[in-house]
Amino acid sequence: MQERRRPGESTAGKRRVNPMSTERDWSVAVAATPDGVRIEIGLPDLDGRPVTAILALDREEARTLARALLAASGDAMERTFPRAPGSAEG
Repeated sequence: MQERRRPGESTAGKRRVNPMSTERDWSVAVAATPDGVRIEIGLPDLDGRPVTAILALDREEARTLARALLAASGDAMERTFPRAPGSAEG
């Protein structure tokens, strides 16, 4: 079943529990608003109940969050891949 999205909305980070399963253990939906952005983070099972966290951010807050996420992903990449394959660095 294909998900429906509103215009201007994107989804990302839909990690799957099992590669052969279509079930996710979390979801993220993002939509532009007149003053910034609305982010919905859904967890299908938190203590036996589904939960959706909604973040309504103005433009500056959204930029701050984006910078923090970008920095965190860069840090994670450096820890996962500490040097380029075939490089002389050790």
